Amino acid sequence: MRFIFLILFLLPILASGQTHLKGQHYVYVETGPYDHPLPGNDNYSIRLGLGKYTGKAKGNLLFFGFAHKMTQPVAEGEIGAGISIPVNQYYIEFQSELNLLQNASKTFTVKVPGSLTVGYESLNHNNRSISGYRPEQSSAVLLGIAAGAEMEY
Repeated sequence: MRFIFLILFLLPILASGQTHLKGQHYVYVETGPYDHPLPGNDNYSIRLGLGKYTGKAKGNLLFFGFAHKMTQPVAEGEIGAGISIPVNQYYIEFQSELNLLQNASKTFTVKVPGSLTVGYESLNHNNRSISGYRPEQSSAVLLGIAAGAEMEY
C-alpha cells in the first residue's frame, strides 16, 4: 500500500518539469517546523521568496521569513520549571543560485546556492520578566551566510 501511495505521489512530480527561462519571475514558499521534528502551534516557520532567472538561468531570490517556537528556560533545579518562553525570528535573505549543470530543455538542473541573511530575534516579545524571573537577554540581531547544493528535475 505504501508503495502505491509513493508512486501516486511522485507521478505528478516526475511527469512535469519547470523550464527555467531568462527573465522569468517565480515565487518560492517554504513552511515547516522550527527547532522540532514536526510543525505545530508552538513551533513553525514560513519563508516567502520572490525570484528571477537571469543570464544562463542563474536564479536570484529575495526571501522574507518568520519563525516561532516556545522554549523551556535552562535553569538549575526547579527554578523556572513549567515556564515556556516565546521566541520569534523575523528575517530577510538574499540568495543567488549558480548553475553547474543543466539539460538542453532546462528541466533538469544542478545548482550551488549561496545566501546572506539579516534578521531579528525576539525573546518573550521583548518583555524583561517571565513569571517573576528575568532572562539574560531579550532580543538579538541575526547575521548569517550559507551555501549548499540543489538538484531540480
